[in-house]
Amino acid sequence: MKKSGPRDAATGDLMVLAELERNGADLTEPRDLVHYLYVPSQAAADEAAAELRSLGYTAKPQRGAGSQPGDANPWLVLANIDAVVDEERIRWERARFDELAAKYGGDYDGWEAAV
Repeated sequence: MKKSGPRDAATGDLMVLAELERNGADLTEPRDLVHYLYVPSQAAADEAAAELRSLGYTAKPQRGAGSQPGDANPWLVLANIDAVVDEERIRWERARFDELAAKYGGDYDGWEAAV
């Protein structure tokens, strides 16, 4: 599977923000922001979750749904934070999670937010 580059991710982020607005979201109001970070081991998941909790996130390490033996990153760290979701915040969040993915040898699979 081809990984998207930074430009693709940034474009996708802008598309999600536009879709939220089209669906009636007031992006000046805080909402639940959910991130999906996949890592190679339970130890990495536990460490990443602890780091995220120290930064104010609710973070839950768990086996990724549908993970199979031999998957490169079978552990999911599901991280939530209440935040105003705008272009600047999403750029900052993506940079943070891309750094965490690199630090723990995993992949950042993006974010979603409630309308």
